[in-house]
Amino acid sequence: MTMDSSTTDDSLPSDLEDILSPSNDRTFDDYLAMQDAIGDRTRFLVVYLLAHDDPHTSTRLADRVGVRPNTLHYHLNKLEDVGLVRKQPEATNGADVRDTHYEATAAGREILEHGVVRLIRRTDDSVEDSDP
Repeated sequence: MTMDSSTTDDSLPSDLEDILSPSNDRTFDDYLAMQDAIGDRTRFLVVYLLAHDDPHTSTRLADRVGVRPNTLHYHLNKLEDVGLVRKQPEATNGADVRDTHYEATAAGREILEHGVVRLIRRTDDSVEDSDP
């Protein structure tokens, strides 16, 4: 089902952008992209680990999640593109050698804890009985 600005159903806004906070710099489609990205099992695990632990290198994340490094980089790029994780180059032992660390963004922690995890922790009955 597609919606356009001529939608007249009172329960739906005529423009989905209207439900965003006026100070928001993201679009409605940005939020849909975030939901889509975290809907993948590997990406969910990555955001979960990063939201509940210190920043990790891609090597450590690949080991923890159980995927090959090149597969992990595909997922990290997707998560970074939608703003759920960010990479931070850090000096290793004060030397010029740099290693990239990944961490969850505030948006990544929010969508995880107040969206997916909150829904997962509810029972089926509480989801059906809850107010929208």
